[in-house]
Amino acid sequence: MFRIAEMIAVGRLAGAVALLAGIAGCGGGSGTPQSGGPTASHGGLLQPLPNSSGLVELAFEPVDPAAKGAKAKGRIVAYFSNPNGDGPPTASVSEVAFTDASGKPVALAEKASAGTGARYESPELTLPSAAELHGKLAGKIGGESFEVVNRPR
Repeated sequence: MFRIAEMIAVGRLAGAVALLAGIAGCGGGSGTPQSGGPTASHGGLLQPLPNSSGLVELAFEPVDPAAKGAKAKGRIVAYFSNPNGDGPPTASVSEVAFTDASGKPVALAEKASAGTGARYESPELTLPSAAELHGKLAGKIGGESFEVVNRPR
């Protein structure tokens, strides 16, 4: 009899803890931006550069957007902008390269950009999965080295 009462008490305690955790939340954000800050406009992941020197969006642009399948041909593209995301970076960008998750580096060359900011892209290549561009982007901005890890969800 004592065992059943003990189990009921533990069950009630666990239920109360679960209810409080649900009401209080986990302390994390919702994952959506709460301010009207810059957003990624090329389908990539927008990330800040060190020392508030600007933003970079890393994306994969397929040669044929209608192509289907696991392997995709296209270019790795890095878009650099100022910290507000509305113009070119505040300092010059150079020596840009992407290293994929397997450790293979690919140099990105500067290309003319029709929009605001600077555009760097790789030669045409084939990736195992264009949907998830995992690796790190490195280079220099204003003469200082930077490295940004890209891990899309």
